[in-house]
Amino acid sequence: DETERAVYKQIYELGAKLGIPVVATGNCHYLNREDEICRRVIRRHEDDNKKLFYHTTDEMLAEFSYLGEDAAHKSVVTNTNRIADLITQATPLKEGMYPPVIPNAHEQVQELAYAKAKEIYGDILPVPIAERLETELKYIQQHEYAVYYWIAQRMVKYMNDFGYYVGARGSVSSVLVAFLLGISDANPLPAHYYCPQCHYIDFEVSASDGFDLPDRVCPVCGCPLQSDGHNIPYETFMGYDGSKMPDIDLNFPVSKQYSEFAFMQELFGADKVAHAGTITTVGEKIAKVYISLYEHHTDNHFTEKQRSHICEKICGIKQKDGNHPGGIFVLPQGMEFKDFTPLKETKSRSPIQKATHFSFHPLHNTITKLDVLGHIVPDMFKLLEDFTGRSIHDVEWNDPGVCALFERADTLGIPEFETGFMKDMLLKTKPKSFDDLVCIAGLSHGTGTWIDNGERLLNDGHTLSELPAL
Repeated sequence: DETERAVYKQIYELGAKLGIPVVATGNCHYLNREDEICRRVIRRHEDDNKKLFYHTTDEMLAEFSYLGEDAAHKSVVTNTNRIADLITQATPLKEGMYPPVIPNAHEQVQELAYAKAKEIYGDILPVPIAERLETELKYIQQHEYAVYYWIAQRMVKYMNDFGYYVGARGSVSSVLVAFLLGISDANPLPAHYYCPQCHYIDFEVSASDGFDLPDRVCPVCGCPLQSDGHNIPYETFMGYDGSKMPDIDLNFPVSKQYSEFAFMQELFGADKVAHAGTITTVGEKIAKVYISLYEHHTDNHFTEKQRSHICEKICGIKQKDGNHPGGIFVLPQGMEFKDFTPLKETKSRSPIQKATHFSFHPLHNTITKLDVLGHIVPDMFKLLEDFTGRSIHDVEWNDPGVCALFERADTLGIPEFETGFMKDMLLKTKPKSFDDLVCIAGLSHGTGTWIDNGERLLNDGHTLSELPAL
């Protein structure tokens, strides 16, 4: 109105008097003029200002014509270009990787891995084990990934010292180095026997999985042999050339998750860690709710075609922000979070009170993100050990009684196997071994893996062990 125009004229005149460039802005909230209805739907009321679209130069000159032709051109064209010319090439996010720097990380990882390997298999490692270990360590050094294994080892050891187990999720269990560092408890070597006393080793076994080997005694010293090995290639996690970025997901006990966060602050510094922020966007169902609420509040009604158009437009906009349940970003020394992202308060009981304002997805391959996920199973293990006075490692992997539980789908309370879907799979597959259970667990994940695929092949006469190759 006239009052606003008078104020804007005074602002322009004051800028001219002081030699400060004045810039006209469009206060843009949406791209096209017709998108104004979407803003109204989101705000759930009629909007008095209907000029928040992205204006062309001519439209901006017309809006500010009351300043006079020369002043309008300076405010709309000259000064905006002047600012643009001052800005160098910039991106919202830094490019490249910025992991924490741990002095001698590779040497420490190598020393720990070899020490554990020799503890299990003897000072002179068998050729298959030595070659596998050397290959993995070579790739870790070549791609400078040792810091990720070093950090994971420290985090797991910290929790183990409290008497709690930490579960490794996903394909990191295919890496022998991860097993030897205690990050994973799955031995990826081929199935084998080994003697903890004299270090006798036998890889010439018939079973596909070491947990399915029958009990034997050492032919050298008579000591009961240990059996292990799940025959998982390192390429599953590291890639064919070892270049795949490590993404080590760990399940920590829920009761100790905040303790782990505090340890990370102590390990790296309170100003070097922050929760990974998340941004939840509007999906189709929520978009339809927004449209219905707008119609209810304003007594305006759209056609089905209009609803579909508005729904498509507002899907994907920000709905709210939050935090990843266990994702923690770690900065290298000498850098600050403002080099990568603004921060926000978390408003949680976590000792880490900051979170990234940007979503963790675009930051994932820039700053190191560690997943410190809280899981109930490590707490269950601790309670069971406290209650029984026995270690979970005392349970025999080849106990036929345990295997029978899965064969008859008596799996209530067993994570990953207690759902109706999994029980149905168990009853149809009738697992007889640990190797069968691994196969079933794999078949249960992914669209079209079991239904209309594995299940059909089984009904056609194929055995469970044949399905992975098919």
